[in-house]
Amino acid sequence: MQAGRNIGYQGVKLTTEDKGSETKDESFNYPHLRYAEVLLTYAEASVELGGGAISDSDLDISINKIRERSNVAPLTNALITPYADLNMLGEIRRERAIELFGENQRFNDLKRWGIAEEELSHAVSTTYVIGTEFETAVDPKNPSSTIYNPSAFSYGTTTTEQSVSSYAGIATTKPGALILDISGNRNFSISNYIDPIPSVQIDQNPELLQNPGW
Repeated sequence: MQAGRNIGYQGVKLTTEDKGSETKDESFNYPHLRYAEVLLTYAEASVELGGGAISDSDLDISINKIRERSNVAPLTNALITPYADLNMLGEIRRERAIELFGENQRFNDLKRWGIAEEELSHAVSTTYVIGTEFETAVDPKNPSSTIYNPSAFSYGTTTTEQSVSSYAGIATTKPGALILDISGNRNFSISNYIDPIPSVQIDQNPELLQNPGW
């Protein structure tokens, strides 16, 4: 990650370090399948075939190679066993989301796992602003104003710990406000797992049946 002008941090995975030459002087190879994804796929397949279980030895030859590279403690069965709300498949899916961030994998993964309509229908909480330095940060392009504009967020902010705690899964110990995007903005349903068959194709072949929900 690197600091981005006016927007905090932005990803720089799979890009060149020289932004000036990227489009006019230089080209680079974009990996379609990284070794880390192979390791993640092995771990996921192992736990699926094992009915939710995977051995520590299989974790060591797959997902823990990725964690070791980042100096993160290895994932073991003993690590998650004490926690009733954790399971190995969920941890491997979480690791996949982190490792493959910004690589256009997440949306297809959610559909592949059959949980897209659940995961994509939550209200989205983003940055704590009120009570932090972000609230008063000056816009470098316009020093007379701040970067943060509360009126730009039509769904408002929460300003107290009581209101923050009303959203399940959000910690109440951080100060400030949450900018929220309400769940009603995303009406993902089971029909969105597949695209509709173009009407022109159905006109040409009346035997074709439209996909469910379309």
